[in-house]
Amino acid sequence: MRSFTLFFSIICVFGSIYALAKISPDLDTVRNMTRSGKILEQFTTYTDTLHRIPMRHGNYEKWDSLGNLQISAQWKFGQRQGLTRLFYPQGQISEQIPYHEGKRHGIHFKWSPEAVLVEELNYSDDVLQGMSRSWREDGSKISEISYAHGLKHGSEKLFDQENKIIAETHYFQGKKHGSEKKWTPKGQLIYKCEWKLDQLEGFCKYWNEIGALKEESSWKNGLRHGLYKRYHSNGKSAREEFWKNGKQNGVFKTWNDKGVLTSAQRWAGGVCVSGCTANK
Repeated sequence: MRSFTLFFSIICVFGSIYALAKISPDLDTVRNMTRSGKILEQFTTYTDTLHRIPMRHGNYEKWDSLGNLQISAQWKFGQRQGLTRLFYPQGQISEQIPYHEGKRHGIHFKWSPEAVLVEELNYSDDVLQGMSRSWREDGSKISEISYAHGLKHGSEKLFDQENKIIAETHYFQGKKHGSEKKWTPKGQLIYKCEWKLDQLEGFCKYWNEIGALKEESSWKNGLRHGLYKRYHSNGKSAREEFWKNGKQNGVFKTWNDKGVLTSAQRWAGGVCVSGCTANK
């Protein structure tokens, strides 16, 4: 900061004192202080000699009433530029955010009070771009999510506390598109569905924790279309239906766990037309 001072003025606003010190013909230092003289906020402004409009330019710092630094930032001609840092009351850094011409641009880091990295967000021109990651305070991974132009695009992966993958979903421009899978902590696949632009498309299957198929269904344009089957824990068929454009259409059957047929119905356009006395 340049040493010469041309003038110094003090303004009291709503119990706070704003001190203005001119440090050059175009730069001023502004301080927001308590009545006791404790600085709460300090920043530099630049005044355009043509338009005479002051704008933040240079260092910006903010403290709480106890004197703990809360924010440290850089500004350039009225826009955030460079790193903005946020702090916990005890002094540890909580976030570090890069800016370019007033927009978040680069990797935004977040830490726990114990200084453990808990989130990493990648920005470009103020929108999420690329891979973002998050962690638990014990250091285990929570998620990995790919973004493009602020929307989920690519894979989203979720992890358990042992860093084993438990879910994976694919996206296209913010919509589910492609396969979605879920696993048990032991790595057993328990769910798999196919998506097309946020609508179920193709087969959807569920398994139990030992890998036995529990249920399967066919979808088209987000509606059930084709075969639906459910199974007993012993693997025998429990239920079978046929669907067309979201409406039950065709034979509907149920079996007990011994494989004995217990009911049979026929449906058309979502309406039962025969065997309807049996419980569905």
